[in-house]
Amino acid sequence: TEIYTLSLHDALPISIRVEEITIPADSPVVGKTLAEADLHSRTGLLVIATQAPGEEQFLYNPTGSYVLEAGVVVIVLGEMERVERLKELVGA
Repeated sequence: TEIYTLSLHDALPISIRVEEITIPADSPVVGKTLAEADLHSRTGLLVIATQAPGEEQFLYNPTGSYVLEAGVVVIVLGEMERVERLKELVGA
C-alpha cells in the first residue's frame, strides 16, 4: 500500500516512495533481527518504522535488534524498484 510519494523530478530523475510491507508467516526473515535480515544492504531501502501485529502504534527508527515476526508491517523509504526487491526478498 502506498502511503506517500515524493517526486524529485526537478532535482533528481527518481521517485522516492514510502511503502508498507507486511511480513508473511513463511518469510525467510521471520525470527531474524533487522540487523540479521540486513534489509538496507540487500535492498537499499531505509526502514523508517515498524508496526507489530495487533498494535496501533508504530515504532519509529527501529534498531537492528528489532525482531521481525509474521504480520509485522515494515515501513520503508526508497525507490519503487527497491521496494519490489524487498517484496521478493520477504515473500510478500
